[in-house]
Amino acid sequence: MSFALFASMSENLIQAVSIVGSIFCGVVLGLVLVAFSIRSVRGMAAFWGALAAQALVFILFAVLIIFYLWYNVIGCAACMLLGLMLQTLLDLRPGSATTS
Repeated sequence: MSFALFASMSENLIQAVSIVGSIFCGVVLGLVLVAFSIRSVRGMAAFWGALAAQALVFILFAVLIIFYLWYNVIGCAACMLLGLMLQTLLDLRPGSATTS
């Protein structure tokens, strides 16, 4: 029902599906790229980075008025950067054991 209410505010159904997809798919792409390209980022950092990136996309969607396809780019970049930053912070913790 909530998607139907959201779709009624859009111009057409294709645009509504594209907007919802843009909100979520960028973070998923960021997770895939982190998993395959940044080997130093472990699961916990990637998970929390993805949650933070998704929250950022939700906030930006509520606050900004930009073309909806930009949320893919923002979500992907934020997921990758936040995952990398969180992994760096986790590695700097006292007593953290790093194994290869």
